[in-house]
Amino acid sequence: MSRQYTDHERQKIANEEYTKYSETESMEIINDKGEIEDIGTVRQVIENETGIKVYVVESPDKSEVSVLYEGSKAPFDKGWEVDWFENDIPMAQNILKGEEGVTSQLKAAASILDDIMLEYPNAKISVYAHSLGSMNAQYALANVRDISRISGAYIYQGPNIYPVLTKEQRQRVDAIKYRIHNYVDDKDLVPIGYPKNRMDSVGVVGMMHHVDSVQQVDFVYSQHLWGGYVFNEDGSLKIKNDRSSFEKRYSSGLDKVSSGLYSYAKAKEALASGGYTSGEELFLDSEHALTISSGLHEVANAGYEEIRSIVRQAH
Repeated sequence: MSRQYTDHERQKIANEEYTKYSETESMEIINDKGEIEDIGTVRQVIENETGIKVYVVESPDKSEVSVLYEGSKAPFDKGWEVDWFENDIPMAQNILKGEEGVTSQLKAAASILDDIMLEYPNAKISVYAHSLGSMNAQYALANVRDISRISGAYIYQGPNIYPVLTKEQRQRVDAIKYRIHNYVDDKDLVPIGYPKNRMDSVGVVGMMHHVDSVQQVDFVYSQHLWGGYVFNEDGSLKIKNDRSSFEKRYSSGLDKVSSGLYSYAKAKEALASGGYTSGEELFLDSEHALTISSGLHEVANAGYEEIRSIVRQAH
């Protein structure tokens, strides 16, 4: 299994979506120890008429596949018109109006993610994306068939597409909310559609991390390309005092509850078509109780360990 990367290393992996790779090449980063680290082998480079570009990277031990959605091409680069005029601008209009519906590139992103999961049935899936790629990732995660396969998602500086999702899509992406890390630098002009003056993750795809950034002179280009991000010595990203620190701390228990209740609702829906037998009702009730109690138990344990840590520090 791939090791746990720091925030800084995750950002570097996401940035590789803008590097040109061919199939069978190794994707590498300079890790926080200053060493060259092999993230994995590029197995697929997916492009089509919608303007989308996706890298599929298999980890050295084959236990994990990383899916990298590229952001918008720079103006006047080859293919930039499709990204901007057929995807960025129409999506911005839908988000600002709160109208349901997405563009062809976002739909392609969802189809591609499901295909990847079928091609690598034994691997966990990690998703990385930036800008337009973030919108692609958000929509793909909102439509993924098997939520249990998603190990984590790390998306940066993209507009919030939660308002344009259907009720069913919102339920699905909420089920894996605590596996999705959604980073936004408020000084960047691109991430639109997020609730104003709120420091929680309500109405957002994933856990909202408000980046404690520095203002760049080039507030359009550099600010958007992670220019304002500041990392601590341990590789963690400087975040404002928002709710994400709490959500991240208890994410394992919260995820058990949210994903478990989603699966429970789907099982209940499937059984409801023919009416419940007494045995099915008992099964559903027990599953409901088990899901909630298991999640609460994990959250309580995390809280207990945190209190013990505080006591040790006080001593």
